[in-house]
Amino acid sequence: MKLQRLLVATLATAIHTGAIANDALEPIIITANRTVESINETLSMVTIIERKEIEASAAQSLPELVSQSTGLDFITKGGYGQSSSLYLRGADSGHLLLLVNGVRFHDVTSTNSAASFEHIPVELIERVEIVRGPKASLYGSDAIGGVIQVFTKPEQQSQFASISIGTENTQKISAGFANSREKFSYSLKASQLRTDGTSSKDNNLEADGYENRSISAQLDYILPTDTIVGINSHHSTGYNEYDNCGYPASSNCQSDFTQWSTGTYWKGAINSQWDSEFHLGKSSQQRQSKNDATGDYHGEVFSSSWVNHIKLSQQQRLVSGIDYSQDSTLKSYTSSPNWKRSSTALFGNLSGDLDSNNQYNVGLRIEDNQQFGSHLTGDIAYEKTLDNDSTLRLSYGEAFKAPSLYQLYDSSYGDATLQPEESSTIEIHYSRELSTGTTLNAALFNTVISNMIDWHDPDPSNDWWIADASYMNINKAEIDGLELEIDTEIDFWKLHTSLTLLNPMDRKESKQLLGRAKRTLKLHGTRTLGTYNLSLDWVNQGHRFSYGDSRISGYSKLDLKLGHKLNQQTKLHFKVGNLFDKQYQLEKGFTTAGRTLLLSINYRMQ
Repeated sequence: MKLQRLLVATLATAIHTGAIANDALEPIIITANRTVESINETLSMVTIIERKEIEASAAQSLPELVSQSTGLDFITKGGYGQSSSLYLRGADSGHLLLLVNGVRFHDVTSTNSAASFEHIPVELIERVEIVRGPKASLYGSDAIGGVIQVFTKPEQQSQFASISIGTENTQKISAGFANSREKFSYSLKASQLRTDGTSSKDNNLEADGYENRSISAQLDYILPTDTIVGINSHHSTGYNEYDNCGYPASSNCQSDFTQWSTGTYWKGAINSQWDSEFHLGKSSQQRQSKNDATGDYHGEVFSSSWVNHIKLSQQQRLVSGIDYSQDSTLKSYTSSPNWKRSSTALFGNLSGDLDSNNQYNVGLRIEDNQQFGSHLTGDIAYEKTLDNDSTLRLSYGEAFKAPSLYQLYDSSYGDATLQPEESSTIEIHYSRELSTGTTLNAALFNTVISNMIDWHDPDPSNDWWIADASYMNINKAEIDGLELEIDTEIDFWKLHTSLTLLNPMDRKESKQLLGRAKRTLKLHGTRTLGTYNLSLDWVNQGHRFSYGDSRISGYSKLDLKLGHKLNQQTKLHFKVGNLFDKQYQLEKGFTTAGRTLLLSINYRMQ
């Protein structure tokens, strides 16, 4: 009953008023415009998750960590380490760009080249930045729904260690340090997660285990010219067990995985108004099935960039540069391991203040792709301050998604004539500070995606004869959406409530897009009582559709977390996931976790 009163109160507040974050010190973000700026300067909808919040969340995976953020939803095919799909504003994983320390990170051997979000260990993450809305003018392909960037570099000197135990024989240990001496700064972190898990399929009782061993490192050096050179890297390896592999189908399946990213960089000032930076990066994702001869994949992504930050005046800023990237498959079961595709792009982003009440942002990118030639994308945003408490913003953006190497060149189902998927998004955003400590953000958007690539089977009634099936540019999708965010304080509770309403439609078939829920309501609350901290995460989602147009019922779920500060360096965390042991599905035939318990002790000295 208390939860209902808290929720009703925050929603009632939203109906009458609203707010924009107005802290004494505005949070800083990098991803929105590829430059360091405050949230108020971005003219984008953003979410930032800091290390303190990551630790308090007790999340066990990146999808779980970001799932409480506005506009984000995820589907997992079972428990720990199982295949996960993230949806941002109704756009699927293939329309979402993932960066790790600035390096493009996706699986080029998968059908839609989406990233394997489920294997990035939370223990190594220091910060996550989420940008909602198209960002192709800055990043190129994939950024239709938005961008998620993960940072592993600690922002200050520290030493830490953590041990966790939980249900399903879950065991986790992590440790690391960050330090600096004169012109050097360096860090090293490592973690291991192991669990017996639960069955990924809903028709058997056998547990599907998971193990992830990860390490990350970083080194910076300040040259005599006050420029910075550095290198960062992260590496994860392990296995996940799953069901339904091979023929005849087996429930004793295992896939080994290895994924890593490495980036090097140079950052310096050309003069007092011009900073420049060079980046080289490479990421790799490899997976091999122990039970299925067709399950051996290895792909790599190489990227380089030259980015310039130019202060044209006190009010005007320009970010411009050159990007190059190459996707390569080193191993794939259906074809020779030599698929490659490269692209080169020029981009520019101009932003600034027209006066004290009017801001703008204009971006443009021309990209030359080896497969389909040149592609021009752009976006524009304008924001007006209506009064001391409210702003109104209008924006329009275009984006595209290049066909995956699998969709292009697979010997059985590929089509080398596939064209990029293209999108356009228009958005209206309103923000208002209702009162001290109470804010509202509201966004109304429409996204149209044309040339959508989809699987086409001329005889879907025949499950085994699919020789004529292939990928084709056949679909068109339209996603209408409304986002509401309210931050407030009630009875010493700090509350963040978000409501996302979507109408995600397949216009070709005139039906709801698979995997997306039309309604998602989330509530995150925290309260401090001396050395104790209590937090809750509640989500309520409407129905969605899975493969075969199967209707998946909606659900509600509540997680509770209790933290206790033992001393300045040591904290105890206890989490009860799915408190009421709700039984629900996110995808047809696959399970989700029931009630889970996790106890953690964290040590951190700064």
